[in-house]
Amino acid sequence: STPFHLTDCVSLADFAEQWKEHLYPIDAVLGHFPAVILAEEEKHRVFHGWDLWDDQDEWSDASPFVRVYTENGHFCAIYRKSDHGILQPEKVFQDVGN
Repeated sequence: STPFHLTDCVSLADFAEQWKEHLYPIDAVLGHFPAVILAEEEKHRVFHGWDLWDDQDEWSDASPFVRVYTENGHFCAIYRKSDHGILQPEKVFQDVGN
């Protein structure tokens, strides 16, 4: 299930007048991926595109991707789980307001 429904549709005219009310955060469509919250000391690893260790056994049957957030709750990356217990960067978003 997605956060988008036909009942939420608006006309282009309405969108043009109130576009800010109709925007979703970039991670709105990724809610089905598990989330990782970074400790402050790990944040630099993500922003430099480094791998992270996957120590969450309960993700083994879930999606191959995880959402990555800073401790402040800012969405900053999508990582792919490898077969070797490592999370590898798929897409990193640099401008997250820390």
